[in-house]
Amino acid sequence: MVKSIINVTTSKTAAEFISASLPLLKTCNIPQSETNAFIDSVLEYFDEMKPGGSIPLKDYGARPYHMLRGSKEPVSGFLSSFCVICPHSMTVERCVSTYNMLYSNLRTSSSEDNLVNRLLIYWNGAPTGCYDPRPAVQKFLLVKDRRMKLPTVSTYVEREFVKIFFN
Repeated sequence: MVKSIINVTTSKTAAEFISASLPLLKTCNIPQSETNAFIDSVLEYFDEMKPGGSIPLKDYGARPYHMLRGSKEPVSGFLSSFCVICPHSMTVERCVSTYNMLYSNLRTSSSEDNLVNRLLIYWNGAPTGCYDPRPAVQKFLLVKDRRMKLPTVSTYVEREFVKIFFN
């Protein structure tokens, strides 16, 4: 996959770009009509897609982004997939570490759906430092009548553990 990305992003002509891209399109089972539209788009917009001399040939991270700016559909969809591909196992290792943290000895009864949802929240949710829980708590408290809204002092004072604790 990395060699394919290198071949596509370092192509100097539209013909090189197409010949490097076609095997990838075939592995994705793209229909012939979409392949023809891909080739037409490359031939029409390759000059706008081609990275300028300011981006080094071995800068495989910046080249797809530059090519993406000058491309049109369906080439832009093809190039955007390169921008999200992670060619190493770092993302998988982080996800497994998060899964192990969420599925601890104390939470072994969690269902698979709950774990997947927690992983999605962990990786895609807002950071907890920025989250204000007050609106959610207020909504929770107002949804239905709760058992006790305010403490009853007389009931509290008469409890056995309160008498022992404060004596």
